[in-house]
Amino acid sequence: MQSTDTAGFAMPETSHHTYVQPAPCISFFRRYNTVMNKDTATICTDTQTTASCLHLPPDIRTIRCVGDSITEGWGLPDPQENAWPALLEHRFCGVRFENYGSAGAAVQSFLPNAWTSTLASHVALSRPAGLTLLFLGTNDSEQLTPHFADEYHSLLHRLSKDGPVITIVPPKTGILALNRRLETIRQVILSAGVPVIDLWNTPVELGGDAMHPTIQGQQQMARHIAQSLVQLLRHTPRDCQDMAIH
Repeated sequence: MQSTDTAGFAMPETSHHTYVQPAPCISFFRRYNTVMNKDTATICTDTQTTASCLHLPPDIRTIRCVGDSITEGWGLPDPQENAWPALLEHRFCGVRFENYGSAGAAVQSFLPNAWTSTLASHVALSRPAGLTLLFLGTNDSEQLTPHFADEYHSLLHRLSKDGPVITIVPPKTGILALNRRLETIRQVILSAGVPVIDLWNTPVELGGDAMHPTIQGQQQMARHIAQSLVQLLRHTPRDCQDMAIH
């Protein structure tokens, strides 16, 4: 998708910035040294302290993060460290957040930029996951069709074969015309019948294109997602329905 005033979260093209596609799926090949907290028997990465670690149910050790350029970390100086999946991995003890974001990715499978057609998708669907976070939909706004809801439910069904799925509503952009279309997509996500983390009204600092979060914006999203995950997974059944965290 070309970058315009109403474009989705694709790769912007400007005379001042040349987008360089990073090697796919690098971030989830990172390795950390681990230490064992003998008191709590919780494995933590070497970047965490046991005092600051957040905890999830013990059966969740790998979380699959499916998304577009916001998840991939477009425009960040170091996406492997600054994108929200990496920030979450630093917050949770013993949980691996695998980044399957792909710039420009969309939900609708018949689009040329469908997430299911990306290399990230092929790798993601070949690996086990204890939980999937689905952060897609923005790039469908430019080519939104009556089939979007069915396509979204179909993708949810495919991802849920490997375990539970929690959906994420993207934050508002700085473009009013785009936000009006995104509100339609938001309503589909909210009514999908699975737990949802709604970032729509979360204050998120955006970059110069008014769409992609800055490092600060990624940190704001990660903070909200982390708090929501703890609430959803500690206090609700794993098969809970129609629950939103705003």
